[in-house]
Amino acid sequence: MKLIIALFLASLCLANAFDDDSKICTEDQFECGTYSYYPLHHTMALSDMSYDFSNKRLYMDVYAWDYKNEKVEQSNTKYIAQFAQQKLYVIDEKDKCTCHSLPVDMRRFCVASDFEECYSFTFGRDLECEGFNWMEEYNGKTNISINVILTKEDRIPIQFSHYSDVTEGQVEFFNVTSGIRDPTIFNAPQDCDCSDSDTPRPSLHKFLPHIFGLHNFKLFA
Repeated sequence: MKLIIALFLASLCLANAFDDDSKICTEDQFECGTYSYYPLHHTMALSDMSYDFSNKRLYMDVYAWDYKNEKVEQSNTKYIAQFAQQKLYVIDEKDKCTCHSLPVDMRRFCVASDFEECYSFTFGRDLECEGFNWMEEYNGKTNISINVILTKEDRIPIQFSHYSDVTEGQVEFFNVTSGIRDPTIFNAPQDCDCSDSDTPRPSLHKFLPHIFGLHNFKLFA
């Protein structure tokens, strides 16, 4: 019975939201703030983010708190990911810049085409939203539950979360605006140290895991 209800809800969302050959995706260019929380990793973060799928690039200015062993460590790091050039530029609190290899493709922010459940609700007074749930394999060992919430009309991201026995996290999106106001934020500093540029730098996924091609979840098509 639960399966029938889930399939019915999914069919309603499919019929109302997009054509058979389309996917449910966010805009290709937007800017926002994010709040991220990963209890199993003892990490939370606030960031300003500029997402530019049209030009395969991402900018994040991240304030992070790591509270392992009852000791809180705070950091502020800027990331410029240029996926077309396969480069990730990391700028620390002292404006020291290093560049690293980024051997992945940027993925578009989309709902998995084989999602298992879709539900509609009103956020606040009148913001119509839709949520999507599905299960995926994590590291080939365990199943993980994915939940994505988007606005119904413009597909603005509201929340992304994932849960399992081995990993858990949630990202809230706020102050979302269309387009890129200042494209120069994607420009890398001219004095950036690229002497070790062939070394991958995976720490970007610490704050927004499974996003922008750094993991293989179907959320990013």
